[in-house]
Amino acid sequence: MKKKLIGMSICIILLVATIPVVSSLTTYKSSQNNQSRTDWIEKQKLLASDGSALDYFGTSVSLDGDTALIGAFNADVNGIACGSAYVFNYADNTWTEQTKLIASDGELFDCFGCSVSLDGDTALIGASDDDDHGSCSGSAYVFLRSGTTWTQQAKLLAFDGEAHDDFGCAVSVYGNTALIGASHDGDNGEAAGAAYVFTRTSNTWAFQAKLLASDGIAWDRFGSSVSLYGDIAIIGAPMDDDGKGSVYVFTRSGSTWTQQQKLQASDGNMGHFFGYAVSLYMETVLIGAYGEDSHGQLSGSAYVFIRIGTTWAQQAKLLALDNQEEDGFGWSVSLEGTTAVIGAPWDDDNGDNSGSTYVFTYSGNLWTQVSKILPSDGGEWQYFGNSVSHQMNTTFIAADHDDDKGDNSGSVYVLEREEDNTPPSAPYITGPTSIKAKTAYLWNFTAIDPENNDIFYQIDWGDNTITDWIGSYHSGETMSQSHVYLYKGEYQIKAKAKDLYNNEGDWGTLSIYVPTAYNKPTNLWFWEQLLERFPNAFPILRHLFY
Repeated sequence: MKKKLIGMSICIILLVATIPVVSSLTTYKSSQNNQSRTDWIEKQKLLASDGSALDYFGTSVSLDGDTALIGAFNADVNGIACGSAYVFNYADNTWTEQTKLIASDGELFDCFGCSVSLDGDTALIGASDDDDHGSCSGSAYVFLRSGTTWTQQAKLLAFDGEAHDDFGCAVSVYGNTALIGASHDGDNGEAAGAAYVFTRTSNTWAFQAKLLASDGIAWDRFGSSVSLYGDIAIIGAPMDDDGKGSVYVFTRSGSTWTQQQKLQASDGNMGHFFGYAVSLYMETVLIGAYGEDSHGQLSGSAYVFIRIGTTWAQQAKLLALDNQEEDGFGWSVSLEGTTAVIGAPWDDDNGDNSGSTYVFTYSGNLWTQVSKILPSDGGEWQYFGNSVSHQMNTTFIAADHDDDKGDNSGSVYVLEREEDNTPPSAPYITGPTSIKAKTAYLWNFTAIDPENNDIFYQIDWGDNTITDWIGSYHSGETMSQSHVYLYKGEYQIKAKAKDLYNNEGDWGTLSIYVPTAYNKPTNLWFWEQLLERFPNAFPILRHLFY
């Protein structure tokens, strides 16, 4: 028995000594498709049917389903700058003006339409310079649609409104709740700001709460921007802390609103105006800071915060890839799902302050710029991107200084994201093709998406092992994965890619050969033949061979 063990040990030592180190590897590379294109297409340019110079049609815009609401705060109706708002409806692939909304008691310089918000059949329109409680005390109007007819349902006023409060400077409606900013309210000091909540029961609107920043002081301008989703209210205070800016989160329980958190940019600084624009979707908020200076003074940025439990945390800082000084990126923002739309109305690609708008998408814990949008007929001083609203595959982008109907008459462009039915290319694979068993090797995978969408990969290693949908990776970005083959033989690595819309491409392949061993001595042939004939008799030797 001892002789058998000694003999076996000698054989094992001999076999270990004869296993070589890999000295050279061969590689294979497949072809790839390098085409790329934008996925946002300008479909229509909207103008007010009765537009005229200095109307600023597009001052504000809100999109919901097949209906859009567009403000023209300086339109002359019942006096100079009384203001108006226009409803457009989508049918038969065309947006058509449905009606023009005006305040029942509109007067000179009310600025009706300075802010708008649309949810279903309810339209909320701000008139920040209305004077029911004094000059520029402000108001907001609710309109309700029945069939194709819009009717004024209510006029909302602050119960404690005073001159120059600017109640109605920002509005947001969600279901039966309205959130209205009053950026110059004086409860916490001059122009400290406030926001008011109203709720609707049946057809009656009633005041529910007045919201103030817990640390508000004079000139914070709390209420300059507002966004409402369910029981969460987001309120911007862009002048807080010498213009560094902040955003406040309030939550509702029953009928009680409580400040949950104060948000600030991780790298905020004086004059960044963080919170000038806000957009809330579920538990994610997009915040504009048009004064941020990463790429020069007033180049601008935007920030994404998400709520985990009851805590909000900064997820990302968004910068335009070509951002430059005084672009004003972040002046306007709109968020839905995994798409963020951000206006830069001072961009100058089409001339001074011609404007542009950027689209970012979120995938795999990463926000990525996917498009920069310019109007087909853009020109200087048009401020394309001064207001934006996005939903599903449609984005409305305003240029309120456009001059198609006179100087600064204004316009709004409709952009649609093309349905993405084109999958990524079959991945090309690079890496070793002749390898040693039980040793980790690295292979590289690269696919191209025609729409430049991010990509996920699935790998079938050919040995009953599958790596399932890892990512995301940018189109054309190389993804590397290691793998260990345990036994000799011929294998085929297969990989395919899919885009953000689950369009799966073809398989890319690479053949792999795992020999028994490298440069095996001829005196080991006997042991190999013995193992093949009696595979379970010598488990230790089998482990070494295979």
